[in-house]
Amino acid sequence: MRFSIIYLMSLLLVPALVASKQLDPAHGDIVHYQGHSGPRLGVVVGSPRPPTGNLNIAPLIPGSPHPPSAVQTYSRQVVNAPKGHVVRTGHTARPLASSLEMEHKIISPFSYSTPGPVKGSPNHQAAQANGRNSPGGGTSGRRQA
Repeated sequence: MRFSIIYLMSLLLVPALVASKQLDPAHGDIVHYQGHSGPRLGVVVGSPRPPTGNLNIAPLIPGSPHPPSAVQTYSRQVVNAPKGHVVRTGHTARPLASSLEMEHKIISPFSYSTPGPVKGSPNHQAAQANGRNSPGGGTSGRRQA
């Protein structure tokens, strides 16, 4: 009896773990991230960097065609962002990301950090659930006594 309960629970747990991994941005995914002047689009280059697990994102050039058209990125810049700060668009540009990754091995790009999570990202949703507008603090519009 115990075995059957544990077996049934494991059948429910494994698909949930696999599904959660599929939501993480991967090499070549086009994602939304929070830039200093608002939400931006970029291409994930390479795999998450240990030990932080942060992503390197090549920002799209302003005026670049939006996916699914061919996109253009800055080749000498990357934005460093935690996985929970970005939102996948569902579009990919893997050949472009691979080309940028090889170029970055030869010439190191300038690296910038995101100021916070973009709207709709897991970290943004968690901050709102905790009653904050942003991870930096603040309230959700309610006055506190």
